[in-house]
Amino acid sequence: MGEAVENLIAYWRSLNATITRGNSDEDVRAFESRNGVAFPSDFRAYLLRVNGVIQDCDPNGFIFWRLAEIRSVRQEYARHWTAQPDVEDPDRRFVFADCSKCS
Repeated sequence: MGEAVENLIAYWRSLNATITRGNSDEDVRAFESRNGVAFPSDFRAYLLRVNGVIQDCDPNGFIFWRLAEIRSVRQEYARHWTAQPDVEDPDRRFVFADCSKCS
Protein backbone atom coordinates (compact mmCIF):
# COMPACT_ATOMS: atom_id res chain seq x y z
CA MET A 1 0.00 0.00 0.00
CA GLY A 2 1.05 3.53 -0.55
CA GLU A 3 2.78 5.62 2.06
CA ALA A 4 -0.04 8.18 2.02
CA VAL A 5 -2.60 5.50 2.92
CA GLU A 6 -0.45 4.19 5.76
CA ASN A 7 0.12 7.74 7.05
CA LEU A 8 -3.64 8.35 7.03
CA ILE A 9 -4.26 5.12 8.94
CA ALA A 10 -1.57 6.04 11.49
CA TYR A 11 -3.19 9.46 11.91
CA TRP A 12 -6.63 7.93 12.50
CA ARG A 13 -5.17 5.43 14.95
CA SER A 14 -3.59 8.32 16.88
CA LEU A 15 -7.14 9.67 17.27
CA ASN A 16 -8.38 6.28 18.50
CA ALA A 17 -10.69 6.07 15.50
CA THR A 18 -12.28 2.74 14.66
CA ILE A 19 -10.95 1.87 11.22
CA THR A 20 -12.97 -0.68 9.30
CA ARG A 21 -11.29 -3.48 7.38
CA GLY A 22 -10.65 -2.80 3.69
CA ASN A 23 -12.81 -3.87 0.78
CA SER A 24 -12.14 -6.84 -1.44
CA ASP A 25 -10.78 -6.20 -4.91
CA GLU A 26 -14.00 -7.75 -6.20
CA ASP A 27 -16.14 -5.19 -4.32
CA VAL A 28 -14.07 -2.26 -5.58
CA ARG A 29 -14.22 -3.56 -9.17
CA ALA A 30 -17.99 -4.05 -8.85
CA PHE A 31 -18.41 -0.42 -7.76
CA GLU A 32 -16.27 0.77 -10.67
CA SER A 33 -18.17 -1.39 -13.14
CA ARG A 34 -21.58 -0.37 -11.81
CA ASN A 35 -20.65 3.32 -12.07
CA GLY A 36 -18.55 3.23 -15.24
CA VAL A 37 -15.45 4.61 -13.53
CA ALA A 38 -11.93 3.54 -12.61
CA PHE A 39 -10.60 4.80 -9.30
CA PRO A 40 -7.16 6.42 -9.26
CA SER A 41 -4.55 3.98 -7.94
CA ASP A 42 -4.08 5.82 -4.64
CA PHE A 43 -7.81 5.86 -3.88
CA ARG A 44 -8.11 2.21 -4.92
CA ALA A 45 -5.25 1.39 -2.49
CA TYR A 46 -7.11 3.29 0.23
CA LEU A 47 -10.35 1.36 -0.41
CA LEU A 48 -8.53 -1.97 -0.37
CA ARG A 49 -6.89 -1.13 2.98
CA VAL A 50 -9.70 0.80 4.73
CA ASN A 51 -13.47 0.83 4.37
CA GLY A 52 -14.20 4.08 6.14
CA VAL A 53 -13.79 5.20 9.70
CA ILE A 54 -16.32 4.82 12.49
CA GLN A 55 -16.18 7.79 14.84
CA ASP A 56 -17.88 11.12 15.22
CA CYS A 57 -15.34 13.18 13.27
CA ASP A 58 -11.67 13.88 13.00
CA PRO A 59 -10.43 17.19 14.48
CA ASN A 60 -11.03 18.84 11.09
CA GLY A 61 -14.67 17.78 11.13
CA PHE A 62 -14.53 15.05 8.49
CA ILE A 63 -15.84 11.50 8.47
CA PHE A 64 -14.83 9.12 5.68
CA TRP A 65 -17.53 6.85 4.29
CA ARG A 66 -17.59 3.13 3.57
CA LEU A 67 -17.58 2.01 -0.06
CA ALA A 68 -21.32 1.23 0.13
CA GLU A 69 -21.99 4.85 1.17
CA ILE A 70 -20.03 6.50 -1.66
CA ARG A 71 -22.42 8.24 -4.06
CA SER A 72 -22.13 10.29 -7.21
CA VAL A 73 -22.35 14.05 -6.82
CA ARG A 74 -25.77 13.90 -8.52
CA GLN A 75 -27.04 11.26 -6.07
CA GLU A 76 -25.70 13.10 -3.03
CA TYR A 77 -27.04 16.42 -4.28
CA ALA A 78 -30.51 14.91 -4.81
CA ARG A 79 -30.59 13.83 -1.16
CA HIS A 80 -30.37 17.46 0.00
CA TRP A 81 -31.57 19.80 -2.75
CA THR A 82 -34.05 19.90 -5.61
CA ALA A 83 -31.76 21.85 -7.96
CA GLN A 84 -29.22 20.10 -10.16
CA PRO A 85 -25.54 20.26 -9.16
CA ASP A 86 -23.39 22.78 -11.01
CA VAL A 87 -20.55 20.29 -11.51
CA GLU A 88 -19.13 18.91 -14.72
CA ASP A 89 -20.10 15.23 -15.16
CA PRO A 90 -21.84 14.81 -11.76
CA ASP A 91 -22.56 11.12 -12.42
CA ARG A 92 -18.84 10.33 -12.66
CA ARG A 93 -17.63 12.40 -9.69
CA PHE A 94 -18.12 10.93 -6.24
CA VAL A 95 -18.54 12.04 -2.65
CA PHE A 96 -16.60 9.86 -0.18
CA ALA A 97 -16.43 12.00 2.98
CA ASP A 98 -18.34 14.78 4.62
CA CYS A 99 -18.45 17.00 7.64
CA SER A 100 -22.21 17.53 7.87
CA LYS A 101 -22.60 14.36 9.99
CA CYS A 102 -20.63 16.00 12.76
CA SER A 103 -22.48 17.47 15.68
